[in-house]
This record gives sequence, structure tokens and C-alpha cells, in this order.
Amino acid sequence: VHSTYDYKMVGWIGDLPGVLTVHLFCDADFAGCPYTLRSTNGCHLDMQGPNSRCPVGAGTNQQTSRAQSTPEAELNSPNSGMKNRGEPAIDFWKIVLAKYHDDEWKFRINIHEDNTTAISAARSGKNPTMATLERGHGVSIGWISERLQSGDYNLIHTRTKDMSADIYT
Repeated sequence: VHSTYDYKMVGWIGDLPGVLTVHLFCDADFAGCPYTLRSTNGCHLDMQGPNSRCPVGAGTNQQTSRAQSTPEAELNSPNSGMKNRGEPAIDFWKIVLAKYHDDEWKFRINIHEDNTTAISAARSGKNPTMATLERGHGVSIGWISERLQSGDYNLIHTRTKDMSADIYT
């Protein structure tokens, strides 16, 4: 506790609600636990605008199975983040922010991922090389792809150094 006095999570809102966007950062380490060799998921949900950045929710959890590769661990993270943080945020923020936009406005969450192989699999909904992902981890690449295609999410490649969820892994 004494070593973390200077580390704080700070948020600020300096914009009107009409320009705020919701961002979900999902990241995972690969075999980070030295005893079980399981990976860890990290998710960070925040609101952003030109003069705003405010954390809304965050979480971390150990994956239920050992990942066979970094992309496999990385695909587990957006699956967890979308189900636990993204889906509830869609229902809430769509209602809250809708009154500041016109009828043609479409709410979406910007979901950030730093692994290009995981991004390709999520967009296509197919990945024949990760045969144990659905059975071992309970991750459906098809579901992730469907949710991306629905328009509720906008998948963005984010450099690792800009990944806000990295601190949770």
C-alpha cells in the first residue's frame, strides 16, 4: 500500500455528452501464471472525447484453460470483455446518449485489440488453427464476429503501448 501512494486512476470530462464515445480495451497475457500457465484477461471501459477520458469500469480474470498461443489468449479477452462489460454498456449508454443525437445516430462501442491475428479471426468469424478455443475456453469466434457485424461494436487495432487494459494483465 505504501508503494502506491502516487499511482491513481484519474478521469475527467471536459466535453458535452454529444461528442463522447465509449471505448472497451481488451488485453491478455500469454501463460502469465507461473504455476498454472494460464493467461489473464484485462478489460477497461471508458468514455472519451476531445477533452475527456473517464474510466467507467474495469476487470481482470484468469482464463479457465491454458491457451495454446497468444492469439488464442487474446481472443478470450474480447469475448469476456464484450459479454461482461460491452453488452451491459450498450443498453445503458445507448439510452443515456441518444437524447444528445438525431434519429440517424447509431451508438457503438469502440473495442480495442492489439493482436492482428485475433482481429482477423474476430472479423472473419473463422479460425481453423485454434481448434480448442471454443471447447476449452468457451469462446465462440462466430459470436464475436456476429456482434461486430451487428454494428454495435467498432473493432480498432490499437498499438500495445496504447492499450489501457494492459495494466490489468
